[in-house]
Amino acid sequence: MPRNATGSSFEINGRFYTKIATAKGQRPTFTLATCTTREEADARTALLAGWAARLRAAGKVEAVLTVVSGAAKARADELATYAELVDRIAGAPVVTVDDGAKGLRTFADVADAWTSGKLARDFPDFVKAKRSADDDVSRLKLINREVGAVPVRTFNLDHYKRVLSALPADLSPATRRHYAQIVHRVLSMAVWPLEILRANPIPRGALPKTGAGKAKSFLYPDEERRLLACPDVPLAFRVLYGFLAREGCRTSEACGLTWGAVDLVRGAVTLDKNKTDDPRAWALDAGVTRALLAWKVLAPTSGAGDLVFPAPDGEPINTTRLAVILRGHARRAGLDRAELYAKTEERLQLRAHDLRGTFVTLNLANGKSESWIQDRTGHGTSGMINLYRRAARSATELALGALDPLDQAIPELNRLRKEVESSKTGGGRSGKRKQKQSLSRSGGMADAADSKSATRKSVSVRSRPSAPRRRRARSVSARLTGVAATTTERGARRASSRRSPDRARTTSWSRSGAARGSSARA
Repeated sequence: MPRNATGSSFEINGRFYTKIATAKGQRPTFTLATCTTREEADARTALLAGWAARLRAAGKVEAVLTVVSGAAKARADELATYAELVDRIAGAPVVTVDDGAKGLRTFADVADAWTSGKLARDFPDFVKAKRSADDDVSRLKLINREVGAVPVRTFNLDHYKRVLSALPADLSPATRRHYAQIVHRVLSMAVWPLEILRANPIPRGALPKTGAGKAKSFLYPDEERRLLACPDVPLAFRVLYGFLAREGCRTSEACGLTWGAVDLVRGAVTLDKNKTDDPRAWALDAGVTRALLAWKVLAPTSGAGDLVFPAPDGEPINTTRLAVILRGHARRAGLDRAELYAKTEERLQLRAHDLRGTFVTLNLANGKSESWIQDRTGHGTSGMINLYRRAARSATELALGALDPLDQAIPELNRLRKEVESSKTGGGRSGKRKQKQSLSRSGGMADAADSKSATRKSVSVRSRPSAPRRRRARSVSARLTGVAATTTERGARRASSRRSPDRARTTSWSRSGAARGSSARA
């Protein structure tokens, strides 16, 4: 079998040409009369090279020149006729895969096998299981409506253009590029490992450019405080919002997090499955740990396999609608900053993903390192972190500060935490004794403050723990009062001694010292 030839295209004086191997040692040049761009020329070249290789493999070398020369000059809408001609001459395309994949003939067939996980099971070395299959399925509905019924072997650049033309005009450049990437990925799998196509008909450089990107918003600490404290927002959503803004993980990761992945004893979280297939673990913020301890008591379910952040009805949260839900909750909480809701050619509305941006922006502004941030966000490079530096500098100049501890920011969790602490320290004889000692200590210190020396002495005594028997025999108040009386009496004796003309000049009453003192008085 001759080797597969991909062909090559080139431009001379504004016209495009291609070279295709039609027989052994023969590679003539053909004029691409209807191609006006390099992308169209590359796509047509790949199509012609594939047809030529099929005809040569079927032993129909005499038909190669006729088919290729005619298809090179044909209009895009005439290529389907040449595809049918090649099928009749060379027979149905040979599919060198297992029986389970031989039925994948249309674009929709391959796309469904990809998103359902069938290709990952059949070809585990080359196709990974989809982490974001639900998002791709929703986008494939529009794509399949345009080109789903097109046989994969006849898919060409015109079909790709039809998909791009059908996209809503208000989509962002990044979203348009995502649609195009899905089409390109499906066709790439048709090339390998399915081996239905010889080459991907979408040429390099044909994906939409993302551009500079639109401006994005983040929540100021005072705005986030109002959102989490708003009783009109369901508690389940407030806990989720606070977690995203303080831990920085992706929305899909948080909504899929289970209690078994959270260690509330040590304050850590482990994410083995995520978008980038890069398992990571990190230490939770102390306030988040305390909040999750309280939330576990109030959550609908708290088993190891249950979701940490379910919807109020206990079902998984719909992440595709979370942006709309967040903006509605922000309005309920009275957040009226115009940037949060502006949707223009230059700016995006507030999204759930912007809570992740809030985490990066405020932590950069408050001096956290890139590595510390990346451990939590899962960003592979510092390039994504750098996108937030300008907003972080603004946050620093505005002195926005940091977010409140999560257990204090949500009133329901704060009340529950205080009740638990009160039950541990306020009940029983030991708790009452601690409170009584605390009150006695504060009262004793107030009495001792009447004398500067007494205050200094009382502090010294408090810093030296007395023997256990003495602590049990005396209360803190009596001990401090006794210290105050003793030090006051000593101060009075020293003052009286300073006023007396016959005050003693020595405190040593050894025999030799007394003699020297008597000699001096004589």
